[in-house]
Amino acid sequence: MRPHAKRAHQPLPRSFATRTRRAGASIVAVLGALTLGIGLSAGLSACSLIGLHGTSGKAQVVGVDTGARLNPSFPTRAYTNADEDTADIYLTDLSAEALTALLENPGDPSISGQMVHVHMFVRPKPGRTPIQQTAISATVRHLIIANGQVGLYTGAGFMFPSGTPGDKVFGGSITRADLRLERATPGFTDRLGPAEMTISFGAKKDPVLSDELHRRIELLAMVAQPVEESETADAAP
Repeated sequence: MRPHAKRAHQPLPRSFATRTRRAGASIVAVLGALTLGIGLSAGLSACSLIGLHGTSGKAQVVGVDTGARLNPSFPTRAYTNADEDTADIYLTDLSAEALTALLENPGDPSISGQMVHVHMFVRPKPGRTPIQQTAISATVRHLIIANGQVGLYTGAGFMFPSGTPGDKVFGGSITRADLRLERATPGFTDRLGPAEMTISFGAKKDPVLSDELHRRIELLAMVAQPVEESETADAAP
């Protein structure tokens, strides 16, 4: 999905104990295929998550019809870019231990948290990029893990960047990006329904950590199943 060139993967140290429980044959099969196909690393080192504080990472997600709210903060943030006009930003509130455990057992009921991937596909230029309520310059994927169950919300909005892709630290904000549940595991309950996300963030450039977070989002998205539009309309109480 990402436009930037592929980079050689450098496995990170196995600094945390792995877990051995399995969530079922289907999840194990998916995980095994991914491990063989894209070479996922076994874990994240603690040092790879150090030094990411000092910039921001906060969001508010509001269900349009339900009024349900989420107000996550994301202490772990990283971004990567292919050029000065595009960027992929990754944010999560999951611990290093939980991120490692996701590779061993994506359905672990002890894991709860959130991950966000913002893909800025065009950098707005003053006087040249129209800024309208309907304009979009970034896509958003918001992954919610609730006791091992997964829901993936996707949407888009207009991103106001802070800095230029390629800078040591890059960030921005998006106001009221539209989100809808696109994929979910059978036990996931959609309490948001159609939602809007407002998010602001700053992240250090870190291609290695960006790849690690990207691969976990891809893993969980594959474990989840596509959700029909009629299901999302009826899911929220």
